[in-house]
Amino acid sequence: MARFKKDFDWDQIERDNKEAEEIIYVSKSEIKRDAKDYRKITAQLVELNINKIVPLGFSQNVVDAIIKTKEMKNMEAKRRQINFVAKLLRKYDLEELHLLLKETDPTGQVAAGSDVQLDKKIRVTIERLQQPEFRERALDTLARQDAEFDRAKVVELLEQTQVDQDPLNTELWNYFYQFFRKSISK
Repeated sequence: MARFKKDFDWDQIERDNKEAEEIIYVSKSEIKRDAKDYRKITAQLVELNINKIVPLGFSQNVVDAIIKTKEMKNMEAKRRQINFVAKLLRKYDLEELHLLLKETDPTGQVAAGSDVQLDKKIRVTIERLQQPEFRERALDTLARQDAEFDRAKVVELLEQTQVDQDPLNTELWNYFYQFFRKSISK
């Protein structure tokens, strides 16, 4: 049986065509760039203290996966786990994640590559200084790195910080951030 022009629902066909026009196609390159950004954000989250991650409002699956990543020692396994966490983070908006990281980062900017290394360097330095058996040796090493190193100020700031407290956003942290930033720029 042949269909006649009057048998079609022309209004429905027009609505279908309109919906088809509203589809936004995303290039493969853009998808890859976004995936890379999610991996960078995940790597930064893994470097943060868990006490800084929990208040950010991630689902329990994401928090558990980040904790698991922090515990891993094998670099290849850790890389795969970071990719998995990045996949879990895709349900969150990329811009919102950048803003969350800016709030937790003491520098006020999203830490990328070198800033993550700087974060590690500051943490290791503060941990060393908090251990009495390494304090003098660490202070001597820092004084040799830069003639402008203020040993008395560091000792004073060190006495103000608590050993079991996360040093992030403390005056000691800010001092070392400026100290290492200055030595990098030289």
